[in-house]
Amino acid sequence: MISIEDLYDAEGCIRDALDTVASSWAISILIALRSGPKRYSQFKACLPDINDRMLSQTLHRFGRNGLVTQQPISGSSRHEYVLTPLGDEVSRALGDLAEVIIRLAPQVAEARERYDSGQVECLE
Repeated sequence: MISIEDLYDAEGCIRDALDTVASSWAISILIALRSGPKRYSQFKACLPDINDRMLSQTLHRFGRNGLVTQQPISGSSRHEYVLTPLGDEVSRALGDLAEVIIRLAPQVAEARERYDSGQVECLE
């Protein structure tokens, strides 16, 4: 079992790695790549709420951290983004996490409603 101490190292490498993949957009992009290579416009189509800056920054960060690579599209000056083996492993783990979150989302929504309506029991 991992402990909180395992998440901290003097160089900050572990925190940097977590920061790379810990946003909802990062998880969504990695899961989108599980079905195969994507061009920039294909990300925009499957993630219509993401803005250009966020998509560009996230893809750049993934490339810098070895999660994705760009491969040229034959017969074109364009490229597409592809998961590296490291990115594939991370996306599979995040996919498992996303499945748990999807399954528990109704319970989270109910808890939020109770909290917002003031029906939360005190833990004291």
